[in-house]
Amino acid sequence: MTENRSSAWYQAFRKQLLSWYRKHHRDLPWRSTQDPYAIWVSETMLQQTQVATVIDYYHRFLKKFPTVAHLAAAQQEDVLHLWSGLGYYRRARSLHTAAQQVVEKFDGEMPRQADLLQSLAGIGRYTAGAIASFAFDQRAPILEANTIRLFSRLTGLREAKTSNSAQSQLWKFAEDILPDRGGSSTINQAVMELGSLVCVPVSPKCSECPLSKHCVAHEQGLENQIPLAKPKLVAEAMTHVGLVIRNPQGEILLRQNEKGKWWDGLWDLPWVELEERKKFSLTPALRLEIAAQFESQLELNCEAIDLLCTVRHAVTKYKIRYFCLDAKLRTKRLPKHRNWGWYSQANLPPVATRFRRIPWDTID
Repeated sequence: MTENRSSAWYQAFRKQLLSWYRKHHRDLPWRSTQDPYAIWVSETMLQQTQVATVIDYYHRFLKKFPTVAHLAAAQQEDVLHLWSGLGYYRRARSLHTAAQQVVEKFDGEMPRQADLLQSLAGIGRYTAGAIASFAFDQRAPILEANTIRLFSRLTGLREAKTSNSAQSQLWKFAEDILPDRGGSSTINQAVMELGSLVCVPVSPKCSECPLSKHCVAHEQGLENQIPLAKPKLVAEAMTHVGLVIRNPQGEILLRQNEKGKWWDGLWDLPWVELEERKKFSLTPALRLEIAAQFESQLELNCEAIDLLCTVRHAVTKYKIRYFCLDAKLRTKRLPKHRNWGWYSQANLPPVATRFRRIPWDTID
């Protein structure tokens, strides 16, 4: 990794970067505000979610919760409802918790210092730096997917970008490119934009890059080799079983997932995890196993009748087969200490999760 760059190198770097940014940056709603709360909301939503998807959610969220105090006073279910469809719901829960911390610890004012911002739930070094930089123009470096890729190529990083050594080098470069006085906000926005639009993961557009003359990877013809490819993650297979149980009115039984468990606070069909198996066939033995698991895990006395459909999806490192079974209760009693409800398709709870993936038109 090339080091000991001159002050003239950094000045030329910033000049060329800002010239490109003025001409090519996108007009995004969170770039027209210095409200640290609005910036925080946008940065949280943008984690692992594309910009085009976030824009409408961002506007709706701020209309409903225009200040950190409004968010802190909200019910978590209302927050999750507005988040529905963005996925990674832990972000929404952390945002809600952190808003309450801002009200309780900082009198409703977002902290200006990155270290204090990191004391809030769900705010790491990147998000803290983004808020401090974009809202208060502090000299706070930022490192996220786009800038990691850009900085790795610019510096010719030849080691895994997640290693402690690489992270230390990348954070140092992210800080070194910032001016000593003022303008850090625009520099940080610009490198993120350049990484997003030009220094893309596959076939980077080096001919359009204002920094190609400063780029070690481009000079060495390694644009497509840097950053080094991550070791392929071996997905862990899981088997989940959900039950479609109807009452005489045709309503479907739903359950709110427990705190600290999968899909915390979201509504789903009653479901359990079974031991992974290559084949899934509703043999008498499997019916007994399913009944026993629902009894032990959910205290639900039920009987599986038939396989309705199979939904395949992935969550982080897990590859899940979700088998939806037609089923019936053996008793009218539902466990009192759990959150259950009967719902029609036209009247679903405000925050529902993966049962929406089920092709209801094929099983009604």
